[in-house]
Amino acid sequence: MLRAGADRVMIMGDFNYPEIEYHNGTVLATGGADPARLFDRTQELCLFQIIDQPTRVRQGQKQSLLHYVFIDEDNTVEEVIYGPPLGKSDHVVLEWRVVVSVKEVTGSEEKFNYWKGNYGDISSAMLEIDWQKRLEGRSADEMWEVFGSFMKQKMEECIL
Repeated sequence: MLRAGADRVMIMGDFNYPEIEYHNGTVLATGGADPARLFDRTQELCLFQIIDQPTRVRQGQKQSLLHYVFIDEDNTVEEVIYGPPLGKSDHVVLEWRVVVSVKEVTGSEEKFNYWKGNYGDISSAMLEIDWQKRLEGRSADEMWEVFGSFMKQKMEECIL
């Protein structure tokens, strides 16, 4: 349930649909079956399912992924930890870290307006240089430094 002003969605639970394989986008059930309907609805709503390891483990039985955590914004969850079952349960304990706020970056750093760049001038300048001669005898780090310095200079000149 969403509250007024809420801007993120997280839905979690033990859905008991081993027929759904979110990691490869398949459902081993017909279109009208509950697993297929759940899968279709989560896709329509553009939800990400972040659990990717089995959540039900019982000795002598096939492991299965029955628990889902859906989020509406990728990278909302930083880490999922799959813990051992509690007591005699055969369901793993899930723990995850949610990003609840992001520090806003403030400052007066200049940024390039890439859409206004004169890329023709940059390309022409690159073609005028004999790169083989300029980079000859240098290590990979030195080559990168030469190229990076050149590109930085041209970006400052040609991208507003």
